[in-house]
Amino acid sequence: MSHQLNRLLKAFRQAEQGPPADLQKFLANLPEPGALTSPWDTWALIGLVRYRRIRQQWASQFVRTVLRREIAKSVGMKSAHDVEEQQVWGTVPDRPDWNYIFYGDIYAFKNQETKEVVEISYFNYPPEYTYLNDYLKNLENLCHPEPEEIRLKELYPELSVLDLACDDLIAAKALKRLPRKWPPRVRVCEKVLAIESAIESFLRVWREPNQRVWLSALIGDWLAADAFAVNLPEIQRMTGKRKEQTERLRRVRLETGKGIDEFHELFGLAQLGAADGPLVRAFQDRPSELSLAALKVVEEQKDGRWCFSVHDLVLRLHPDGRFPEPEIWIECVKYLLKYGFERKVVLEALLKTGHELIGDALLLALEHAPELAIPLSRKGLRSETPYCREQTAMILAFVDRDWSRRELLQLLMESKDRIKTRQARAALSELEDLACKAALRAWEKRNLLEEEPGSMAGEDGTGSDLPQNRTERAELESCRVRMRELREMSRVRLTKIRDQ
Repeated sequence: MSHQLNRLLKAFRQAEQGPPADLQKFLANLPEPGALTSPWDTWALIGLVRYRRIRQQWASQFVRTVLRREIAKSVGMKSAHDVEEQQVWGTVPDRPDWNYIFYGDIYAFKNQETKEVVEISYFNYPPEYTYLNDYLKNLENLCHPEPEEIRLKELYPELSVLDLACDDLIAAKALKRLPRKWPPRVRVCEKVLAIESAIESFLRVWREPNQRVWLSALIGDWLAADAFAVNLPEIQRMTGKRKEQTERLRRVRLETGKGIDEFHELFGLAQLGAADGPLVRAFQDRPSELSLAALKVVEEQKDGRWCFSVHDLVLRLHPDGRFPEPEIWIECVKYLLKYGFERKVVLEALLKTGHELIGDALLLALEHAPELAIPLSRKGLRSETPYCREQTAMILAFVDRDWSRRELLQLLMESKDRIKTRQARAALSELEDLACKAALRAWEKRNLLEEEPGSMAGEDGTGSDLPQNRTERAELESCRVRMRELREMSRVRLTKIRDQ
């Protein structure tokens, strides 16, 4: 175990002694930056320890003692291992805010209020190991993060960079990786777990904002110590110098350290405000997923100084090219339209958007050039890609204007194909407009009842239950469900467009 980690564990124990009587003297006697693990590694370790105790152990115990037996019983299996091919879902007994779903070998739990997600794979992996992607998903979905989770997300605006901390913690022997398994799974080592109560005690005190200057400094997080000392000028003179040292060490780690890839460097340096070099390289190199990462970084900077670089990049892209060219292309267009750069040229290019991203283009048109909404809607509704038709139809139904209803109805007038019209029909069925409902029933009578001449219509003779074909009815409902999910993902943006 590294000297830096040993010092960190001692610091957690020291925190149990309570706040110092003389803060200035206390800070002056603390080790220099680099003597303990970096703040990025420290808070990653704290997060994993807490996730293991609060969520993973609870989920594993529930699966082991209750859920596997109940699932086996409900599907009539003799052994809990026989249920791997089943899919079962429900509400956790005594915890109605948590739902669970079991599929394959994965048990997934979701809190309906906080949106937390906990996933464990019980059959193929030891339950004490954490799948890093599950942990990242948990952090990403939190609606009401605790103070320690807020701090972790401050240090990792891009959560995927957290795997770099895991590499450092494995090297320091704070974590152990499950051998020869991918995706990576890690567990917290025994020496860290031995002071788990001290870490919990630290976090209880951390929740009191007036205690965070000395607590942050004690564990080597001089960035937080400096931020919380904002009203203490004498203290901030000390914390400011050590904050700068901490940032220099981080920059050296990102620019010259082992195991650093282009994504780690880009996102890590962006957090320090030092990413100009990697951004220039990302925009000049061959279009790739790194280009998407660079666009994400400059979007979060909230200034338009990268417009020339982004414009140069978009000129090298084809909106209907191979992945990830279309995704990069639409993100470039979003950025340029946001700052009004070469607006006329960019809007003309918007009509060339590939079928996969026509929904994104339609949203941009509604925001920046409503005159392009109709041609893009027609392109989207008639796309060969079902997802594209779903996204377009969902947007038109949400906008719910005369022109958007006309475009949906026009497709029914043109086509008798139940597959190519399914998304438009699903959208129309969600509208309150009586004329739309009547047109939909008439189309379904003409084009769907013939398949099952013996089937019965709804109670009113025409009925909203049309079409009568069971398979088609199920497909139509699945389409509605998917469109509702898409709508929820874009609700804020769609509401703003509709209210313009």
